[in-house]
Amino acid sequence: MPLFYLIGMMKSVIFFVAALITHNGYTQLFIKNKVKMGFIGGLQTAGALYQYKNPHTFEKFHLYNVHIDTHVGYFFNNNFGLGVTAVKGFLQSNIEPFSMYNNQKFHGIGVYGRYYIPLKINIKVLDRMLFFLEVVYRKTNFTRTNDWIYVHGNTLKYNLTKIIPFGMQMRVWKNLFIGTSFEYLIFTEKIRYPVYRTGFEYHFKGNRKK
Repeated sequence: MPLFYLIGMMKSVIFFVAALITHNGYTQLFIKNKVKMGFIGGLQTAGALYQYKNPHTFEKFHLYNVHIDTHVGYFFNNNFGLGVTAVKGFLQSNIEPFSMYNNQKFHGIGVYGRYYIPLKINIKVLDRMLFFLEVVYRKTNFTRTNDWIYVHGNTLKYNLTKIIPFGMQMRVWKNLFIGTSFEYLIFTEKIRYPVYRTGFEYHFKGNRKK
């Protein structure tokens, strides 16, 4: 399992197990939370990291497939916002057929919509968390076929849709949040696969209403 998938799943499990274990009595676990914000901006990363050493020949194999997403958005009401997003990626490997894409530039631009679920965990510290749904549409210069084979070009002629059925963030300092989310990618050729992304985000304006 790629490292990014594992990190994302571990974070999800830790957060929710902590919420259930530390919750005592019959206090309501989730309560209403009205999110109030204006502009947001952030940086996330997703991909796959793989390293292997043959125990017989001692030959080393590696695969690094990393995409870095940046985004800026504005929330028109308390819970819903729209924004623009861009992605830059690279692939480096000594494994066939992936090595044929070494040093090629992958990029794309698009738009997204996000909805914050108006609930929060009624436990100290965990009440800093936000939960959201998101949909992203991008035009890219790359797409995917079966067996992880990429198709690459110089123009933004491919479609990439990302559906995020569940994402979460935690406020760590003032309006700075770290977060993780599960993404479902849909390429032009209808190839679909899930990934986890992690990153940080700053809410330039507004605070959560307690």
